[in-house]
Amino acid sequence: MECELIQIIDLGAESGLVLGRVLAMHVRDDAVLDAAKRHIDTPRLKLIGRMHGSGWYARTLRSLPDGSHSPERLEENRRVALGLRMADCPACMHRHHGRPDMHRLTICTSSALVVLCVFHAQPCVVAGQAPQSAALQRIDLAERLAAGKLRGVNREVTRLQGSPDGVHMAEGEGPGVAWIDGSDFGEGTIEVDVRGRDVVQRSFIGVAFHRKDDSSYEAVYLRPFNFRAADPVAHQHAIQYMAPPDFDWPRLRQEFPERFENPVDPSVVPAAWVPLRIVVQGRMIQAYVGNVTSPALEVRKLGQRDRGLIGLWTGNNSDGDFANLRLARMK
Repeated sequence: MECELIQIIDLGAESGLVLGRVLAMHVRDDAVLDAAKRHIDTPRLKLIGRMHGSGWYARTLRSLPDGSHSPERLEENRRVALGLRMADCPACMHRHHGRPDMHRLTICTSSALVVLCVFHAQPCVVAGQAPQSAALQRIDLAERLAAGKLRGVNREVTRLQGSPDGVHMAEGEGPGVAWIDGSDFGEGTIEVDVRGRDVVQRSFIGVAFHRKDDSSYEAVYLRPFNFRAADPVAHQHAIQYMAPPDFDWPRLRQEFPERFENPVDPSVVPAAWVPLRIVVQGRMIQAYVGNVTSPALEVRKLGQRDRGLIGLWTGNNSDGDFANLRLARMK
């Protein structure tokens, strides 16, 4: 980012607030999917803070690297922020001038006043991380199925061969859900391994939660065939949040383009087992895909549902495999 310093507010010996204007943002070439349409591969940037379009806000997604809160580093940041130009501040990205990898996309911004950085001695809280007191509950899907506590809606559910606790949901027309009895969930973390197919428009797989009835719930799901799509628009549509029936994916894509779907990390293999972690905290939902530290998707909740059953979800003409389900409830 290219920044103009407005003011530095000294908050004490170990903290400070830097105010300024962001004049332009330069994006690395390898993270630009389509320069003309300004499509950016956000997971590749491994951002600490993210902005989700007009009218949204930025929040810290994870703590800074180890050592960033040491007294020596804090004092160094403090001296730099108080004494140097903003373009040299280590809390901001360096100017791109002379860099061969930043020529494709530069975004000029308005002159609105923004908080450029805050430095403080206290460690950051990792956003979306369940409290240490939240007990992790493992749910054996195969056991629930055998006990009649995995209820399929518009899908046949069978035990997955070769997996001790996995199940398979058969292909079918329209969406299908397998609701898990006794899985009442409000806030916390849902973790599950899912496996779809790398077949265009034939693999939609994820998790439903906050069930009101069989057609009213929230869901986060993957489109594995878009994980490594060459088309930049399709690549952008690899993970989706929705809250049917009022906020199904067609309406969200039409009225809020690029807000409720995103690409995933390029390391994720479309037809392999994929770890999916969903964090529900207040009015925010984060989804992590693969073995990553930053969310592939972070969105505001839609609708008024705040608790309900959890279900395994597949979309139109899709089947899928599920295993290793874990829950960490906060409320």
